[in-house]
Amino acid sequence: MGRPRIRFWHKVLAALLIVGVAPIALVSAVSIAGTRNDLTSLGVTNIRQRSTSTANAIDAYLQSRLGDIVLVSKLPDVVR
Repeated sequence: MGRPRIRFWHKVLAALLIVGVAPIALVSAVSIAGTRNDLTSLGVTNIRQRSTSTANAIDAYLQSRLGDIVLVSKLPDVVR
């Protein structure tokens, strides 16, 4: 028994798959990795900006309440 014969169309199909599918798979893998990194970076940047904005809003609110508390504490009716 010898080796199984490889037909011509099998060779053509294998060559077309290697030439056509392999580059597409490579480009897809690279672009998916790049897109994942870009989206992760964008998400982290967005979260940092939102957290800074929220922290500033909370700080401003607390500062305004502190001023109100100091003002009310100076009223004679409240001190008694």
